[in-house]
Amino acid sequence: ISSGFSELCSTQLLLPIGKEKYVTVISIIGAIINIALNSFLIKDFGSVGAAIATMVTELLICVSYLVLVDAKGYLKVERILKMPFKYLISAAVMGLVLLAMNRMLSYSIFTFIFMFVIGVSVYFLSLAFLKDKFFLYLLSKTTNMLKRFKLRSKTK
Repeated sequence: ISSGFSELCSTQLLLPIGKEKYVTVISIIGAIINIALNSFLIKDFGSVGAAIATMVTELLICVSYLVLVDAKGYLKVERILKMPFKYLISAAVMGLVLLAMNRMLSYSIFTFIFMFVIGVSVYFLSLAFLKDKFFLYLLSKTTNMLKRFKLRSKTK
């Protein structure tokens, strides 16, 4: 998620308006922080330490971009942070359901397909339950399209 916000702020916002300097400075500082954290964490934690260093660095880069674009008035960060809330809740619910299923089922291709279908269903049901406007809009468009398709096939 933090990488997505960083991408939004850097590539989609700052670079097109000619603010490459900010992107460069934040990237260099991020690289220095990552190298420093890796030098400490890899000794004690190995690959897990490298993952932690990367995660912390990505989070710091993301916060830096969000603070910058908000302070400069390029984008209202409050609006960005509200957007993914329902998607995060839906993803968490789906993850918990899949985690519970994973503990109960043995591994096979059929289990994978079954869990995939359940995961997608739980995610979409959660979005519907939370009344996500974009999801409900897509659902209504899809329903209308299917109704028109059904009417066309009846008239032929």
